[in-house]
Amino acid sequence: MLSVVALIGFSVCCAAAILAGIYPYRPSSAAGWLAIMSFGVPFYLAAEFLGDRLLSNRFTARLGRVGRIFYGVLVLGVVVTLAAMSVEVLRPYLGNWIL
Repeated sequence: MLSVVALIGFSVCCAAAILAGIYPYRPSSAAGWLAIMSFGVPFYLAAEFLGDRLLSNRFTARLGRVGRIFYGVLVLGVVVTLAAMSVEVLRPYLGNWIL
């Protein structure tokens, strides 16, 4: 029972982080809230995991401070480029909720 309560609490915290990231936009229907909880939380967790794996490994540990900064900027540039490309592909399906 405690693990179920912890999972619900963790999901609510992740949803709050997602909503803070897309402020002032928010879902206005039950389907929007369902989308946030069913897609947003797993994507948020996957992004956290991927960021940890990419930025905290043996390769980055061997880089100097300046090298880690350049590596982080490169990774961030790739992520932003992929996000922009995915928004363009998904624009017809997103409607006016976000865009």
